[in-house]
Amino acid sequence: MKAFRLVSAVLAAVIIMVALPVGPGARAETVSSETEITENESLRLSVFGNGELTLSSKQSGETVKSRLDYAKNDSHSSGLVKKMMSSELVIDYYSEKDILTSSVSTKGYSDEAEVTVKKENDAIRASYNFTELSISFDVIYTLGKEYLSASIDFKSIKETADLKLLQITLLPALFAGTGDDNGYIFVPDGSGALINFNNNSIKAYNADVYGTEASKDNNMKTSYDRSIRMPVYGMVKNGGGMFAIIESGDAVASISAASANTESYYNYVNSTANIRCTYEKAMFTANDKTNQTVFAAVKQTDGAEAFTVRFYLLGKGADYVEMAKVYRNYLTNEEGLEKQRTSAELNVEFIGAIDVKANFLGFSYYKSKALTEYSEALGIVKELKKDGIENIAVRYLGWSNNGMTNAAVMKKVKASGVLGGKKDLRLLNEYLNGEGVPAYYDIDMLKFYKGAKKYKVSSPFNDRISFSRYLRSVYAKDISKRSWYLLSAKYLESNYSMLEKSLKRLDMESCSLASVTSSIYSDFNSKDTVTRSEMLNSAAAVLKAAGKTAGETANSYALPYLNKIFSAPMYSSGYLILDKEIPFYEITLHGMIDLTGESQFVSNDRSVNYLKTVETGSQLMYTGMAADSSEIVDTDYDYLYGTSFSLWKDDAVSKYKEYYPLLKEISDSLIVSHRELQNNVFETGYENGIKVIVNYNSQDVQADGIKIPAYGFARR
Repeated sequence: MKAFRLVSAVLAAVIIMVALPVGPGARAETVSSETEITENESLRLSVFGNGELTLSSKQSGETVKSRLDYAKNDSHSSGLVKKMMSSELVIDYYSEKDILTSSVSTKGYSDEAEVTVKKENDAIRASYNFTELSISFDVIYTLGKEYLSASIDFKSIKETADLKLLQITLLPALFAGTGDDNGYIFVPDGSGALINFNNNSIKAYNADVYGTEASKDNNMKTSYDRSIRMPVYGMVKNGGGMFAIIESGDAVASISAASANTESYYNYVNSTANIRCTYEKAMFTANDKTNQTVFAAVKQTDGAEAFTVRFYLLGKGADYVEMAKVYRNYLTNEEGLEKQRTSAELNVEFIGAIDVKANFLGFSYYKSKALTEYSEALGIVKELKKDGIENIAVRYLGWSNNGMTNAAVMKKVKASGVLGGKKDLRLLNEYLNGEGVPAYYDIDMLKFYKGAKKYKVSSPFNDRISFSRYLRSVYAKDISKRSWYLLSAKYLESNYSMLEKSLKRLDMESCSLASVTSSIYSDFNSKDTVTRSEMLNSAAAVLKAAGKTAGETANSYALPYLNKIFSAPMYSSGYLILDKEIPFYEITLHGMIDLTGESQFVSNDRSVNYLKTVETGSQLMYTGMAADSSEIVDTDYDYLYGTSFSLWKDDAVSKYKEYYPLLKEISDSLIVSHRELQNNVFETGYENGIKVIVNYNSQDVQADGIKIPAYGFARR
């Protein structure tokens, strides 16, 4: 954990395309002109002296190149994209001095790097030396049984005191296509999404793996973003396919994709290692008439040794289901994911206590208010069982003395007095255990309202960052609600050690740590910076210590430690470039871990949400409280309006009786196929032979000889 430097400079987002053919007058030359070759029983890799590579499959005969031949004579596309399609690397760098001008960013694309290629045992090392910049680093290529591994060795990076690397994009043109090709790009946005070739979208796709850096929180959002939860991407081109897994350095990775359009003739997807993050801040003078922009550049590679991407050639007939199968096998064989006995349950997510504003003698303060007491939660479970819902799982939010959002930094828990105290909590636990009802008492270790300065995440300018909810109507911050802080990851493991002791006093072996499974971010405190990679490592350590537990919309690093995922992502962000949502997340994990869909009565469109749950074979979830919805009006939790148990009980019973006979048959089976039969009609196939067809249309349809009712589903 190292400190960062504050840079008062003009940031030079200078993009250098490397390893292009060197022309007359070039300042650099390729040191090695020989071709190095490594191979195994499945693949053959050739790396030429200029860094260019070819990868061939011995089984299918398919060969892919790191450069597109079309780019050599392309007169249609912009120079930037055209050069990227002829490169093995793209680097961005900046200067810490106020000497660079905009002209620098337009020069030196093809002649800045010396390339040395050398075989080392079964690996091939390509060393890149930007002599004019005094920046150098190595890329190491190795072959696995079915894949090419390309790795940027962070320890090999050498820089000057002035010029620093920002980003390195690795093999940006591998498997890329042109406007003459047919196919689609897969990006892991939310549940997953496809970008059709040649869709003419001008704006490219770009997103950080595991979500945007928290310190870059904006006052306004342009859309409701669905984060990348899995560090993967892929492409299907002319019947063949390529699939990539970012296996290390994923916390500092981003994924980019673009479809051919009027300005570019290329369809591509690639990944970038963000070596440093940059931020800017306007510093106003006393009269506020002039200002100077200062920049902070923070190194992000601490906690990660390399940026490593696996590339799989999938052969003919490839699709996104095959990609999900490859990733499932990777998680099982490499990351410790174990297939568990999955079940068919109806999930009830209780809202325990919230904090509401109160006044005493003219002074405002916040007090705890019960929405679902322990005894009321017990009563609701009994009532649902009485109505024929046999299999129930309980998730309890705001169950402890800290309520829904912690008043202070979470270090210990005890039973909430307003919810009934330790005695009633024990009675609830005894009943749930006796009835075999899984219970997940959730603890948010990351959010808090008040705490010492040292616990709060900092910006690169040492500002403690506060966070707010966004108004979905305009995606602006809701200033009428209180803001909160995030815990610096440097305290995550020590705080959990203290928390664990208090859980044992409540006779709880474990708890649900949902926020730890779905959020990573940096702390840019100048005295002790914590990078995203370091937080990922701490989060994994905490989850391992907690034992098998539940997550929420969980990121990939959390998967080996979970036996259930609440609110598995079922939608994409809906960006214009995205042509179709796909359930890649669920295809990968169904039958391995219990998954629930997004909560029915918090969803904007309950009919669609229900069908998404059925399409993905997920469990139903209802969020509820015993109190009347009027109790949360004009509070920070008014987004939960309409979740009173009395409002959704009948719906839950009805949908359980309709869906759960089917769910029992498919809950423990892997998904082996998924396709769109006709417009808004989808079929999901399972390993045990069952197929489920879902109809999102407002009228009945016939599909494969079966009638599927409007907004309904059928089994075959």
